[in-house]
Amino acid sequence: MTDFFDALPLNVWAWIAAGVVFLIIEGITLGLTSVWFAVGSFASAVSAMMTDNIIIQAAVFAVVSFVLVIFTRPLAKEKINSRTVATNVDSLIGREVPAMTDITWEKGGQIKLEGTVWTAVPSDDSPEIRKGDIVKILQVKGVKLIVRKERHQC
Repeated sequence: MTDFFDALPLNVWAWIAAGVVFLIIEGITLGLTSVWFAVGSFASAVSAMMTDNIIIQAAVFAVVSFVLVIFTRPLAKEKINSRTVATNVDSLIGREVPAMTDITWEKGGQIKLEGTVWTAVPSDDSPEIRKGDIVKILQVKGVKLIVRKERHQC
């Protein structure tokens, strides 16, 4: 078995080393950025066992890496993002509630939702919000709710 490893050309070891480096980078970043290049490097190591032509090896690296990035990265990102759990704050987005006070760009205002008083600020495209107007929660930024006037409460 050691004869097999001793017989491997230097360029095979170089591609294996590149693959290991890409895996280490992936382990550090956890961003699905370099794992595809690690697989491309290992594929190039296999091609290096078959040919000494560095252009073919580089082409194998580029094609395998490119195909994996294009076709599998979106699927992997979707799978990872599907595990994200919405928090209670996320469930506030889209809710409509009456404004407790006027809500202005200068001072903000307040709304009450499920027994909790929140600081609210109008979105950039919101018309003037007066006490009693129905506002829709668009976003949560820290402890402030970004709201937009939906209608005047009758």
